[in-house]
Amino acid sequence: MKHHSSIPASPDDQFDPNTGSIIERVLFNNRLMVIIVCALLTALLGWQATKLTINASFEKTLPTHQAYIQNYLTYEKELTGLGNALRIAVVNPKGTIYDAEYLELLRQFSDEVFLLPGVDRVQMKSLWTPSTRWIGVTEEGLDGGPVIPEDYDGSPASLQKLKANVARSGQIGQLISADEESTIIYMPLLNADATGEALDYARIF
Repeated sequence: MKHHSSIPASPDDQFDPNTGSIIERVLFNNRLMVIIVCALLTALLGWQATKLTINASFEKTLPTHQAYIQNYLTYEKELTGLGNALRIAVVNPKGTIYDAEYLELLRQFSDEVFLLPGVDRVQMKSLWTPSTRWIGVTEEGLDGGPVIPEDYDGSPASLQKLKANVARSGQIGQLISADEESTIIYMPLLNADATGEALDYARIF
């Protein structure tokens, strides 16, 4: 009695390259080329992904045909600093803000923030900016001045004067915390830096 063994045909022997739709024939008859093209596309898209940057601009999403939006865009330059802004809290862990060392560090920090590219310096506010003022009513009418006294020198007398100015400035609860242990640096941002380039938010942060 003889035994016959049969070797199954390979998948390539069973595959008819002339069957299927045009797309199927192109894909399966050129498998190596398809794999090479897919690998090249993957490498290209991966390289492009390394160039992705953060863009928090909301202007591209605005419906510019809408009348209210058109009115906003007309007066946009007069409304800077009202939306895209950061608020940096600077806390004194040793007590209140009426501390010469804390105030000096706050001044340095405020100056550094002021010089950052893309900051709207006109609208920026901190305890040290000239726009942070107090107004009081006297017998002769209205009186006022910067919250930080012009003759501030860090002495106890200057700190007492500062405390009085803060009390009548209306900034407690806004730039200054209710417990007077921290202050805010209000940092409005422009859509572009001084060179006209889009603001680099990664660099800002």
